[in-house]
Parts: sequence; C-alpha cells; structure tokens
Amino acid sequence: MWRFSTRVWKVPTTGGSPGKTVARVLHSAKVARSFLLLSCLFALTSCQSAFDTFMQKGDAAANQNKWTDARDAFAEAVKVNPQSAPAHAKLGVAAWLAGDRPLALKEWGETVALEPTNAIALEGLGRASLEVGDAGAVVSSLDKVTNPTGTLRLTLVRALLARGADGDVVRALELARAALTEAPTDAESQYVLGSSLIAVKKFADAQATLDELQRQHPKSALGSYGLARLAAAQSRSTDTMLHLREAKEVAGSSWNSDRVAADPAFAFLAATPEFKALVGK
Repeated sequence: MWRFSTRVWKVPTTGGSPGKTVARVLHSAKVARSFLLLSCLFALTSCQSAFDTFMQKGDAAANQNKWTDARDAFAEAVKVNPQSAPAHAKLGVAAWLAGDRPLALKEWGETVALEPTNAIALEGLGRASLEVGDAGAVVSSLDKVTNPTGTLRLTLVRALLARGADGDVVRALELARAALTEAPTDAESQYVLGSSLIAVKKFADAQATLDELQRQHPKSALGSYGLARLAAAQSRSTDTMLHLREAKEVAGSSWNSDRVAADPAFAFLAATPEFKALVGK
C-alpha cells in the first residue's frame, strides 16, 4: 500500500524562486495522486480478475455436474465480491445440488437482499418452500418476477396447482401452455401441462400430453407418475398402482417415497397394503 509523508511543505522565504518551489510541490502532489489512482485501479482489476476466474471455474464444474467443486469455486467468488448477487445465487444452486441445503437457503436469502427479483434465487427458495408444503409463499415470492420464463415459470405452475386458490388452476394452465410452447419437448414442461389439465378435469387432453411425455422421455419417471395422478383423479386404483410401480422402477435411486406418500392425489390409497408397501409405510 502506498504511504505518504505527513510533513508540512513550506515555501522558503529566501533563496530560490517561491513560484518554482510551489510548482515542484504541486507536481509532487499530482504524481502522488496518479500513483494512488493507478494503485486503486490495479487492485480493482486484480480483484475482478480473481472473481471472474472463480466464477468461470464454478460454471465449468456445474456444467459437468460436479456440484461440490462448483460450490467451492462460487464460495471463493463470493469472498472476493460479497456484493455480487449472481455469485450468491449460483453458490446457492451448487450448494443445494451438493446436498448442503442450509447453505443454499442462506445464499439465496443473501441474493434477494442484494437483488430482490433475482430469478435464480427466487426459484430456489420457491422449490424449497414447495417441499415443505408452503405453496402460498412460493406464489407470493415468484409473483415478484415480471413475465417468468423457463424453470421459474414451471415452479410457479406447481405452486399455483398446490395452492388451489380461486383462479389458480386457470392461471396455471395458461402458464403451462406457454411453457410448453417455449420448450415443446421438455419433460417437465409436458408434465406440468399434464398436471394442469388434470386439475381442470380435461382428462383426455391430459392423457395425450402424458402419453407423449412418456414416448419422448422413456427414461424419465415423470410420464408414469403423471399417468398415475391422472388415474387417481379418475379413481382408477388399479391403474394408479400400475403407473406408480412403473415410475418407481424408472426413477431408481431418485425415487422419493416420502414425497409420493404425501401427494394428496393418492390419499384415497393411503390405507391400502399395496400403497403402503410401495412407499415403505
């Protein structure tokens, strides 16, 4: 760090030219200010370079699904620039996918404090709230975003369907159709549209949508699970169990018995031995 003398500059009263002395003093002050400016610029450039490096490392790790590495890189970026909302938001995503949910929630909270409409953080907080059944909080939070798109819009559709207040189902259907128009072969977009069609009791359209999902994405459990919910909405218990077993087989290690058991669509089967065996209850 640059250090400057605190001695007082005095203009001599005898010998030499006072004007020249003052000029030398002023010139020295200008040089000092120039050095200070260059020093500050160098420090800022150095910090920005380090920040960019950590962000790039985090993005590269995330693209390879190396979420622990991504979390660590984004954490370093946040240390360099704690005022960066994107860095906090990405750290939250990486932490969530690395299994560190408390850190994820903390970082998304930091994000919205810096940038209240940050879509990544709002979506993350929304999905977390959905997991604990607080759909109302999700809708209130995501409604802060004007014209939501992508996965944030899908999260909002899920929240509207879960809340089920007046107008929620109709709005969910509109958003789901827009999502599928934007990404016509996306599995989650197809699933939420199917779910929305079930909610408005357009069962034939739901069947067609979910059948197409299953055809296009045979390795995704969403098709079978959606068909199970469709069968449940029509009180077809045998078909419901058939599709649920298929969904469990396709899902493999990602099968979440607790979430399936808590799904209100299957409440009418909760006491049956077959359903209890399926969800391990």
